[in-house]
Amino acid sequence: MTTPDPLDDLLSEWQVSPTPPKSLNRDIWTRIALLAAEPSWWETLAALILRPRNLAFSSLAAFGLGIGFAFLREAPDSAVDPHTAYVQSISPFASQHLASH
Repeated sequence: MTTPDPLDDLLSEWQVSPTPPKSLNRDIWTRIALLAAEPSWWETLAALILRPRNLAFSSLAAFGLGIGFAFLREAPDSAVDPHTAYVQSISPFASQHLASH
């Protein structure tokens, strides 16, 4: 036994207009344009760097700078013989180990 539902009457009277209004496309694109935010500076920078050609150039530039800084950095003087250097590296009483505590 089913009871009559008042929504059945409303649904039977409901009709859909077959054509959308003429301004629908313009209204949709206007709403999309209003909701679209301008990208921030870091998003713009990331978009520029992450393009394939720019990414390759950025990688090569970073690699070149790393090699350049490695050559410019002075190598420490090795005035200590290998045996003494080894003993100092494993000795818990060496000054570099004591400075970390």
